[in-house]
Amino acid sequence: MTSLTSLATLDPAIAATNEVQNTTSQELVNAEQFLQLLVAQLENQNPLEPLDGTDYVSQLAEFASLEQLTQVNTGLGDINSGQAGLLSQNSIMMLDRHVTFPGNEIVLGDNNRADINYRLNSSAGDVVISILNSSGVKVGEIANAPRAAGLNEFDWDGTVEFEGEEIVLEPGVYSYSITAMDGNNPVGSETFGSGLVTGVTYENGYPELILRDKRIVPGVILKVTEKSRL
Repeated sequence: MTSLTSLATLDPAIAATNEVQNTTSQELVNAEQFLQLLVAQLENQNPLEPLDGTDYVSQLAEFASLEQLTQVNTGLGDINSGQAGLLSQNSIMMLDRHVTFPGNEIVLGDNNRADINYRLNSSAGDVVISILNSSGVKVGEIANAPRAAGLNEFDWDGTVEFEGEEIVLEPGVYSYSITAMDGNNPVGSETFGSGLVTGVTYENGYPELILRDKRIVPGVILKVTEKSRL
């Protein structure tokens, strides 16, 4: 005679019930799956060993938690979509604007204008700005630059002094360094990059601002200036 235990082993529905008991302790894919498993467990439970009330309440609590997590995930997805849309809109609004960002790169536009922004830890007696090309080679310098403590803004027209002569550099991407002295004592400085936003790209799945042949993400921008100011 076949025992009840053997029937439970042979009956696929009862086997599914055993699987439910194992699954409830693991992560569930969604609420619909949870309900299907729970109903299958109730329909196919062993009459001689019905589902314990404590276990039933525990599984309902798991279902409630799953529903709450699903709603939270949906809400976070909506927030992320809204933020992405806002970021995209803000990026487009920066077109044809001059932006300042951390770094030491300068994008000299076709109008031969660029901002050079740097911060001095204290006032200096002399400040020299060295301009370097894309290969890191010095191509000129700017003497008698602003030397006040704090943030200094220099409206650069592409003119530098090179080997005793004054020349105007071609439009392009340059970098710079600051040499600030107070008598014989060096003064600490912090540099910032700048350039004109000429386009916006989503090539990498997120907005990037195009500054001639350089790209930056909007989140690093420190200042936005109207093009007409330069």
